[in-house]
Amino acid sequence: MASKRLLVVPSADLSLVKQSYLTSEEVCALIRVSPKTLQRMRKERKIMFMRRPGRVIFPATEVARYIKDRLVLAA
Repeated sequence: MASKRLLVVPSADLSLVKQSYLTSEEVCALIRVSPKTLQRMRKERKIMFMRRPGRVIFPATEVARYIKDRLVLAA
């Protein structure tokens, strides 16, 4: 059974989730993964995304769900 990776995210970083959609760069910064790791997560369907001409965007609600499932708040 694969273990979940727990995220330690300062509460200020969650302000990005108020937007409707996030770019790959914003998601990488928010969940602290490399662009290659985010690409692998998309390929493995671990996080939902949408393709737009010339870019990939992520629904903020999906990113928030991903964070909530793995979140450990920093003190």
